[in-house]
Amino acid sequence: MLYRVVDVSGQNITVETNKKPQLKYGATKVIPNTLEIKGVRQNGSVVVSFNKRVCRLCNRYIIVASLKRPESHLGMYEIICFEGTKLYVYAISMGTKDRVNYKGGTQRIYAYGIFPNDIKDKTENIAKRLYEHLHGVHVEYLEPNSSYSVVPTEQTDNIDSTEGVDF
Repeated sequence: MLYRVVDVSGQNITVETNKKPQLKYGATKVIPNTLEIKGVRQNGSVVVSFNKRVCRLCNRYIIVASLKRPESHLGMYEIICFEGTKLYVYAISMGTKDRVNYKGGTQRIYAYGIFPNDIKDKTENIAKRLYEHLHGVHVEYLEPNSSYSVVPTEQTDNIDSTEGVDF
């Protein structure tokens, strides 16, 4: 299952979910070294903190428009505008870091996602909109020169699959 991450600390990943756990009356809200139910928000969603042993962060990608050509990308459109400016619309892996960082004046983020089968469609959609808006005269698609996976490879090695928690 994919959940919206609220906070990441050294040992825990805190998520927000609309699935409410069923607890017996008087049962503890903590399973040691696994999870802790933090509480319920005003909108009815539940905040749960998982140990990093049983929960992982997913990779994410962003669709960026930039005046600078990237070294690596997950698919890119090169648009030549009517005045000769080149604009690059491409997808890059954001990884599992918690903050989005881009170079203010030369890049702008237009979309994001998780699943790899959506990358090409989202990039093409953004490129079409920018091509029309900026009065493009030529566009060319360049194949990806890097790869993307939902689960980072460095995290798959340290997961203990014998232990699990049903939620």
